[in-house]
Amino acid sequence: ELKSFRDDVNSGNTYEGWYVYLANDITLDINEEWEPIGSNENNIFRAIFDGKNFTISNIVSTALFDCQGMFGFNNGIIKNLSVSGNIKGQNYIGGICGRNEGGSNSSTGVIKNCYNNQIVKGKELVGGITGESNGGPVTNCCNIENIEGEKYIGGIIGRSRNKTSIEMCYNSGEIKGDYQVAGIIGFILEEGTIKNCYNTGNI
Repeated sequence: ELKSFRDDVNSGNTYEGWYVYLANDITLDINEEWEPIGSNENNIFRAIFDGKNFTISNIVSTALFDCQGMFGFNNGIIKNLSVSGNIKGQNYIGGICGRNEGGSNSSTGVIKNCYNNQIVKGKELVGGITGESNGGPVTNCCNIENIEGEKYIGGIIGRSRNKTSIEMCYNSGEIKGDYQVAGIIGFILEEGTIKNCYNTGNI
């Protein structure tokens, strides 16, 4: 059912106005590559996805594409979700989503109460929760696994834009990179705020 939902979104059904939720933990086939929900800019996820505090395990991405994660492009709300696995890609790589597209509307592109327990590796714009957040708020989220890349690397967000706010988040994973590397946000553009956050991971 999760794969069918993913395929429907990636075929053009954004589910805008829908409320989608998990009913139990889900363990994916570790031998099968995961294609993210909302795989490109033409198929952005726009609904509410409520994980109901369940976990999706064995997420595996080794294809080295852009915008990898549980979700690729998010312009909806992702909440109450835990993920574990191993994510690798090029640019815009995150445990929850690759690109969080909030724009100037703070009620969209929302990520809250999410937990990443999977290794995330990429080249640029790599974060434990999202590779980049473009105005969408990230609240009460945490990362506990290793995050690695070259530029714009953060324990929570690789790069934030358009006055993104991040509150009540923490990172305990090890963060590795060459430029603009930090425990919470690797690089902030166009203002943005960090409140009540902390990092204990090695950088």
